[in-house]
Amino acid sequence: MDKQVFYSVGQYGQPFDHSVDRPRTIAAFYAAQGQKVLTKVPMRRDVLKYLMSKSAVSYWLEKGWLIKVDKVGRIELLQLTDAGLHLCDASNGPSLMVSKWLKHMTNSQYAIGEEKLFEPHSVK
Repeated sequence: MDKQVFYSVGQYGQPFDHSVDRPRTIAAFYAAQGQKVLTKVPMRRDVLKYLMSKSAVSYWLEKGWLIKVDKVGRIELLQLTDAGLHLCDASNGPSLMVSKWLKHMTNSQYAIGEEKLFEPHSVK
C-alpha cells in the first residue's frame, strides 16, 4: 500500500449545517476508501478523524453507522454498516457537493487546508 496524502478542510459548522457538512462527511468516507462507490471496505480511523473530526467519528460509531472491524498495530480500522451506507445513499456514486469536498480532501490543486501524509499500515 502506498503512502496516502490528504488535505484538511477545517472544522464543521456550528451548528452542524446538513446541506454543507453532510456531503463533507460522505466525502471523507470516499477519500478514506479510495473508491468510486462506497462499500464496507475498512477505513483508517486516523484518516477519518483528520478529514472529519474526532467527535464526528465517535458520533457515527455511537449511532451504529460505523463499526470497529480490526486493529493493525496502533491503527484502528472502521467500516460503514448497512445503515451507514444507506444514510450516505451511495448507490450511484458521489453527488456534486460530495465530489467538491472530495477534491478538497484529495487533490493538491483544490486543497484548502494543510497536507498530511499517512504512512501505509501492514496487513496481518
